[in-house]
Amino acid sequence: MVRALTNLSADDANKARIGSEEGVATLVQASLAHGDSAAVQAGVAGALRNLSVSAEVAQLIIDRDGIRALIAAATTHAANAIVQAGHSTACSRRKDSHTTSRPCSHGKYLDQGYR
Repeated sequence: MVRALTNLSADDANKARIGSEEGVATLVQASLAHGDSAAVQAGVAGALRNLSVSAEVAQLIIDRDGIRALIAAATTHAANAIVQAGHSTACSRRKDSHTTSRPCSHGKYLDQGYR
């Protein structure tokens, strides 16, 4: 189901629904509740990656604890290339981000307790 959301979230017509406050909160909650599932983490990371192209939705992701969820997923599933790809791209779209060619730096967020 979550992988389907990744695919659906790539479509402009679906982005408004999935990228709503409720949609983002649901994705983040799914990630935090199913931290041990690489399939859930890959799906959530992919959906958040697709949705984060919008500055408004990127801010919702931050506001709804999405950075913490992405960091937890990337840490738990360090060897999963799909989780890492979604995490890296979604994090690189933060307002304070760096170029996408550099790894996502989490120092600021880890210092704030996003573990």
